[in-house]
Amino acid sequence: MPISPNNLHYLENGLHRHLPPGEQQLFDARLLTDASLRTDAETLQTACALVVASARPQLRAEIKALHAHLFTAHEHQSFRQKVMRIFGRK
Repeated sequence: MPISPNNLHYLENGLHRHLPPGEQQLFDARLLTDASLRTDAETLQTACALVVASARPQLRAEIKALHAHLFTAHEHQSFRQKVMRIFGRK
């Protein structure tokens, strides 16, 4: 069963510790006693972990392409020289 939008917002704030102190304590207590809330929290955490894991290879590929473009294109020669001066091999 999908998580309702209101519950999703509450879960996100509770898991990221963005609730006011009294509400945060209530959230933590509910998480211990409410199996449904705990299941929704685990589902949300798993979904977030999957999104982060799937984004890493794409980000690496984009960085690699940008690196290749900046360090091989003739029009970026002055940039390349500045970077090499800053991080140059000694």
